[in-house]
Amino acid sequence: MGNGEGAVWVKRLLLLLSPLLFFACLPMRAVCTGNFDCSRWPAYGILLFGWMAPFAAPANIGWWANPMLLISWVMGLQWKYRSAAGAAGAALIFCLIPLVDPDAVMNEGGIIEKIASYRAGYYLWLASAVVNLACLLVLVRLDGQGMSAKLAESPPSG
Repeated sequence: MGNGEGAVWVKRLLLLLSPLLFFACLPMRAVCTGNFDCSRWPAYGILLFGWMAPFAAPANIGWWANPMLLISWVMGLQWKYRSAAGAAGAALIFCLIPLVDPDAVMNEGGIIEKIASYRAGYYLWLASAVVNLACLLVLVRLDGQGMSAKLAESPPSG
């Protein structure tokens, strides 16, 4: 496999794996609170309603990883790898906030609860951010080695 083929493979990985991990996390439980209550919030619920209180508690700030991931995917598609990597780095930092400070508003009453454990939905979401950043950093490196011309000549086929 030559450098051009490897670059195309990394581009495909960027385009597919991170968003697939993200969408795979959505139907799964993301966190459990208090008495291991895991029934209320699948990841899609946190995605859909998290914007309503993104600054209400420290862990809720992690919701901002979602728009940052989207921005990084779009920038990656536009071959803006350095900017995309910056957005991906910010997304990863936001994803880690619930691990550092697990206080979160988990209901419409605004009551702050501690996240007691993390489930598959959270870990797939985190993996999506890690994979996204890793792929973009590889693409930044390849782009610095003049691979952008080779990538432009052979874009990934759908």
